[in-house]
Amino acid sequence: MMLACAGGYEHAEDSQQNSSATSDGVNLLQMANHLDEEILEIARSMKPGSQLAQQFAAGVISETRIPCPGGGERVRTVDNQGPPWFSTGDIYTTTFVECVQGNVLSNGSRFMSIDEITGQPYVTDQWSSTTTIARQNLVRTNLQTNLSSSADSRATTSIIATAIPATFGFFSYEQESVREWDLSQPNNGEISTNSGSATIRTTYDDTNTGAFTWWFEISAQSSIFGATSAKTLETLQGITNQAPESGRFEVIKTDLGGASEIHLATLIGNGLVLVESDLNGDGIIDSTTETSWNQLLIDPIIFQFF
Repeated sequence: MMLACAGGYEHAEDSQQNSSATSDGVNLLQMANHLDEEILEIARSMKPGSQLAQQFAAGVISETRIPCPGGGERVRTVDNQGPPWFSTGDIYTTTFVECVQGNVLSNGSRFMSIDEITGQPYVTDQWSSTTTIARQNLVRTNLQTNLSSSADSRATTSIIATAIPATFGFFSYEQESVREWDLSQPNNGEISTNSGSATIRTTYDDTNTGAFTWWFEISAQSSIFGATSAKTLETLQGITNQAPESGRFEVIKTDLGGASEIHLATLIGNGLVLVESDLNGDGIIDSTTETSWNQLLIDPIIFQFF
């Protein structure tokens, strides 16, 4: 029972960049919010005391040009607004200029900005942050097939974290992520255009139990497959690295002709989900299936564009 795959939202163009869609609960709550590897590498290198951090003075925009293996270059830009590591106003950007890596030609940019931050993440007892990651007219062309994909997407994530008493390095947090995207890509010989938006809220208790909650509301449209929406009806709850144990959500798929099917999924424990399907949108349940959480593949609907 593949609720997400049935919607047809393929994303081969980003398969190497995004490995988060695992459907097993392991990566749903990553604090890094699926940052592109290159941006995350810059951020890590800016930790206090690091060699790179010492090179960047507050208020100075620094630029590094890196040749790509097959030609062209990546331009890394750091706009450091405060003390080393993260501070409000910091912007980390990677711009691709005719960059060839393997069989892929890339042009365009992606960035992460620190919109607001209080305290020191993972250091002070309480801290909060609001960050934005985005792709701006990022075009990738497969040099073997000459097929291109383009992406404009943005995700703003807010986190409020509190240290857990009597522990070291453990935090509980609340997180909200608001995302929107426009994407075009080849799909079985056609060019598919996709757009959509998503709001995702999670809480997490970073102790040995690792309890989490998860709420989402997503709307996606495709020029080839129609529309898919997913909405939480009862907040999903469980233990990180495991399937949610309770909760309920709805997935609605509408084809280009306007025909709809509705799937109601209820978590029943032990990694199992009860799926009730209305296959023609008439309000009558046509089939009931008990399946595993792994087979639902619901999280690719949420994470595929990031």
